[in-house]
Amino acid sequence: LFVDPGRELPARITELTGITQDMLKDAVSQETAIRQVTDFCEDLVLLGHNILFDYSFLKRSAVNHGRSEERRVGKECRSR
Repeated sequence: LFVDPGRELPARITELTGITQDMLKDAVSQETAIRQVTDFCEDLVLLGHNILFDYSFLKRSAVNHGRSEERRVGKECRSR
């Protein structure tokens, strides 16, 4: 799922990610993306590597678009 950043994609982002402006031509708005992700996840616990980093962006965007986004986030487990 590509999300329209609402501005021209900086060259540095293309260097880091390989994502180009052309790849974003049909990208959904941030509001649509937040709705799709939160509707898909429903009340599930989010798990993932360094999930609090990614969740902070999701939560901020949800709040900015008038959606409540409070959910349980699983802590990262590491094997020794």
